[in-house]
Amino acid sequence: MTGPPDLTMLNTAPDDDDDNQPRPWQPVDLDAVLAGTYQPPQPTIGRREDGTGMLYPGRAHTVVSETEGGKTWLALSWTVDEMNDGHHVIYIDFEDDEGGVVGRLLLLGANRDLIREQFHYLRPDMALSSGVNRDDLDRVLTDHGPTLGVIDGVTEAMTVHGLNPLDNADARAERRSRVVCSSDAPRAWCRSP
Repeated sequence: MTGPPDLTMLNTAPDDDDDNQPRPWQPVDLDAVLAGTYQPPQPTIGRREDGTGMLYPGRAHTVVSETEGGKTWLALSWTVDEMNDGHHVIYIDFEDDEGGVVGRLLLLGANRDLIREQFHYLRPDMALSSGVNRDDLDRVLTDHGPTLGVIDGVTEAMTVHGLNPLDNADARAERRSRVVCSSDAPRAWCRSP
């Protein structure tokens, strides 16, 4: 019989002695679940007509369908709902332009003043990286605290960032990077490939 596997090869990060911060490789405290007091997150964003939400706050979501399948329309419908509820939305668009997106919002009945005050449209044509681009994005997230963030055109976004959408490693890098822009990231991210 052999002993437990040698996991020392997984120790590639420096030790962190800050006991106040949870560490990802420590066991999760299950007491609340076992005691029946755990409250799972509830979907509150992207509500259907019956009021049931489809998106969970603080989680990333992906909308997938064939080309021209209505992904952008769905995301914009959620955008209108969030603005009508008094929330801000950040919309990072790698496919269309402000005329097309705002035109659709107006067709969906969005109020022009809400669009002007609560809709933060970005149309980047270069990588986020660091420096002024990241500062600009962080400023929008911090100043407005959007509850919904939409990244429209993930394939194009990956290309702008020098990633290959057909490469699994690059696709994973995109998923990991999309919500680490700021600690004040939107409560729900919706992305459209």
